[in-house]
Amino acid sequence: MKYSKFEWACIGFCLLYIVIMLPSAMSGEAGWSSIGFFVLCAVIIGLSPKFNHWFDAGKRQWVEFDEDEIRRFRGDSLVESIQWNNIAEISVSIESHSEKDLVNWIFITPDNSKGCVVPNDVEGFTELLLQVEKLPRFDKQKVIDDINSRGDESWFNVWQRDEKGK
Repeated sequence: MKYSKFEWACIGFCLLYIVIMLPSAMSGEAGWSSIGFFVLCAVIIGLSPKFNHWFDAGKRQWVEFDEDEIRRFRGDSLVESIQWNNIAEISVSIESHSEKDLVNWIFITPDNSKGCVVPNDVEGFTELLLQVEKLPRFDKQKVIDDINSRGDESWFNVWQRDEKGK
């Protein structure tokens, strides 16, 4: 299983706490309940990649766009949106998991205050990508090359608006 940096940090914290508190619990100075809690937390975090898909099951995700904005939906709700003229950059994030890589396209405003994350496996993504490919200076082949030769990289800037706003 592959874990994110955050999951590794949580597992590490739990294990560190257990190692530090174990002598106290064995001598009777500290209760076993806190160690049990952190053992349970470490196990749950450790198994989380196996069960993440359960929480997303049954929630249809899709992306819509028009000439004004991009909108991502999950279930019956709008998750996030961004106007085309507010997009300053587009990045790709890749998370490696045991089953498959999760590839997200992130559309970001100039001040990084707002964005729209679109997974590449949602309904409507292919049509959105065709629209993105029409942006000035977007290089589809460079994106493919970057993804295929990423090594440990997991974040790529694939497009940026120029100083003139194009």
